[in-house]
Amino acid sequence: MFNVLLGSASETLDIGRILLDLTIILIVAKAAAEVSERIHVPAVIGEIFAGILIGPSVLGLVNTGDMLFFLAELGVILLLIQVGLETDIVELKSVGRASLLVAIIGVALPMALGFGVGSMLGESVNTSLFIGATLTATSIGITARVFGDLRALATIEARTVLGAAVVDDVLGLIILTVVTRIVEQGSVGIGTIASTIGLAVGFLAVTSTVGFTIFPQLFARITQVARSTSTVSVVAIGIALGFSVLAEKAHLAPIIGAFVAGLALRRITTHERVERDVSSLAQIFVPIFFLNIGISTNIRAMADARVIGVALLISVVAVVSKIAAAFGAIGSRGDKWTIGFGMLPRGEVGLIFASIGLSVGAFSEELYGSVLVVVLITTLIAPPLLRWRLGTQAQAIEDSTALAMRPLEGWVTNIDGQIVLNGAPPVRSLVEIGLASASLAIDAQPSSQLLDWFALHRNATLSWDDDATIGLLRVLRHGSARSWRFLETIGFVQRALPEVSEAMAARASDSTELDPTHSLQFPTVEAICLTSHASTDDLVLAAFAKDISDSGAYGQGAIARLGLDLATSKSVLMLLEGSQLLRNIVQSEPLQITPRLLAQIANHLKNPLLVEQCRQLVSARQDLSDTQNLALIGIVADVQEVLAHPDLVDSESNTLVESRLQAALALTTDDSIRARITHAPASYALTHSPKQMLDHALLVEPIPPSGDARIVVSPTPINDQWLVNIACRDRSALLARLSGALSSLNLNVINAEIATWADGAVLDIFTVQSAVEPQLRALTDAVQQSLQSRNVKTSESPYELTVQLDHSAHPWHSIMRVEGEDRTGLLRDIAATLTKLKVVIHHAQIGTDQGLVHNLFEISDAHGRKLSEQASNKIIRALR
Repeated sequence: MFNVLLGSASETLDIGRILLDLTIILIVAKAAAEVSERIHVPAVIGEIFAGILIGPSVLGLVNTGDMLFFLAELGVILLLIQVGLETDIVELKSVGRASLLVAIIGVALPMALGFGVGSMLGESVNTSLFIGATLTATSIGITARVFGDLRALATIEARTVLGAAVVDDVLGLIILTVVTRIVEQGSVGIGTIASTIGLAVGFLAVTSTVGFTIFPQLFARITQVARSTSTVSVVAIGIALGFSVLAEKAHLAPIIGAFVAGLALRRITTHERVERDVSSLAQIFVPIFFLNIGISTNIRAMADARVIGVALLISVVAVVSKIAAAFGAIGSRGDKWTIGFGMLPRGEVGLIFASIGLSVGAFSEELYGSVLVVVLITTLIAPPLLRWRLGTQAQAIEDSTALAMRPLEGWVTNIDGQIVLNGAPPVRSLVEIGLASASLAIDAQPSSQLLDWFALHRNATLSWDDDATIGLLRVLRHGSARSWRFLETIGFVQRALPEVSEAMAARASDSTELDPTHSLQFPTVEAICLTSHASTDDLVLAAFAKDISDSGAYGQGAIARLGLDLATSKSVLMLLEGSQLLRNIVQSEPLQITPRLLAQIANHLKNPLLVEQCRQLVSARQDLSDTQNLALIGIVADVQEVLAHPDLVDSESNTLVESRLQAALALTTDDSIRARITHAPASYALTHSPKQMLDHALLVEPIPPSGDARIVVSPTPINDQWLVNIACRDRSALLARLSGALSSLNLNVINAEIATWADGAVLDIFTVQSAVEPQLRALTDAVQQSLQSRNVKTSESPYELTVQLDHSAHPWHSIMRVEGEDRTGLLRDIAATLTKLKVVIHHAQIGTDQGLVHNLFEISDAHGRKLSEQASNKIIRALR
């Protein structure tokens, strides 16, 4: 069907070649962007150079063509939809006088000087107009990235430049529309200019009015009736493309239609979802536009001396005119050089202007090459110039206020909705003032005076103390997304808590999240503070660390930076480990809760308050199913019961292990038996009663000779199940040997536990299934034969098992779940394999259902620790 549909098209289109070109372009574009990011060069520069490399001028891997041109045009339209979605018209009213003047001068002066240079070079009026129009562009994305990297977003210079960018975008696109229309008409006159401006303004007025008036209601209705989550975004993109068509029909640049549609879509309630979906599409098509610029570039033409000379001349004009725009900020305290440098980069906007100039015939190939060099130069020199200037401003500042006393009302106050700095605080108070201001930022705006103070000390060393921790807890308990936005803006988060900054960046890149403030929220902290009014500091900090870790950053690293005392740090760590332990247990499939596991959890967490706080951490996010919630409540209740049981806890014992051992020791006066009980493994002591430990010690003591064993068989409450206790000396592959011996007598092992003492004594406790009571004599012979044999006999058949390892579902050991087809001697074979891998088995729970096994092993390395990732992978490979 596909071939039939493409039959006629294939005569003119080489589908295979187009797909190959697209493959090369997408892979090379992403590789170029990654390399550029690592060497601190704007990604668009890397993509252009990559396009030159793979284009006809160098390697010739990709050729220009109609299809590539169309995909590039689609990319630039998506880019302008993005720009519109990110532009808030309301901001135009609040950019401030300085920003407005900088923007107007930054558009008018480059336009005038660019036109003058073009005329001086003997170019036509149309070409000169396009040179001027191209120079008006400013790429604010590159400048904002540099300000952010240098923690200077709070500076007055950054605020001025970012404000001017909003106006610059609108003015620049209007100029581009007018100039393009004039060039396409082929003549320049007052009538032409007036009609073109009238058409442009009319188009903007009509489409904006339609968009701003109709879009909110239209998309609210679509959201109500749509069943697919993608419907709103698809319709929005379709309408935006329709606006581009309308612009083209009106003989205006299609990108102006895309920009207006983006502005209007910004007003709909679901604009965050649309913005994310457009961004996802743009990540594919926008790089094609930038690579196409490089692919279409004729390097030989650019190598001409005249082209280079023209490029240098225009570059001088481009730099001088934008730096001069900083004079619009006269009267402002900001550094004029920094403002000028911030306006320099033409970036992607300049490239759009240049490409349109080439497509409408205003630029020759040589002049296009010159303009392209100008765009590259201004984009490349702006970041280092900004870093140099901002670095010079932020050199070490003598702290003349080191001895200043804190005012009674504190260093910051909310006055009429403005956060104002009181007095001249010392630099050492940066952390305290930052957190105090963040608390006030819930319902107040930071004053320019406060932002300037933080900008002045943006490179000062931060010192964390107990007061800072109290301030952080206040922000966590009572702050909001505005608080964290403020801390991010002044560079506090990046400097004081880089793990939090990493977590915020990871959340911001989540394309599935619709809430724009999601990256600035800590849901576990909010839930804990909302549901537990008496939440302790330890619990709040543990919730904070959990939110950071859930975003892929290192939560414990953030806690370590707070300089907490040892007791608090240990408590926070125990809360994190305990909550993760409970979560993994209730989410395990199938859910298997045994008295042994409950006792181990109780011993690990030690007190009822900690158990309850761990439960709060697990249930705070409300992401468990009803079944899992019920299981969690049941586990916590059972663990609390264990901790509160009078048989298990006495006033002189600190742990359940000590309580159990003391109770068992009270049952005997024999020194050798008491020594055996005293040195029993903790995991074993937790899961057996004092009477059982005494019976086991009597069986083990004294240790049987090598190759010999003592065996006791006793019934269980279940008719066909028997308890087989085997005491012997430790030796290689012991569980494999003993389970093999039991299997040879047709005894089906359904549970196995191993207790090993430091002197080599071993107690193996098996629960076996048999219709009749196992014969002690036959058992003894089979066990002794297995102990005395040199090697363990195993099956040669390959495993057909599924293996899963969980390192968080047990306090001390790793849990291995094995499922697959059952066979005779399977437990023996698995145990022998684990022995070869130097893995210790502490407990095994065997289940069989319709010929399939569901085995659960509690295992560790030779030192009793949880298995490493490398050891886990070896087990999975061996049992697969």
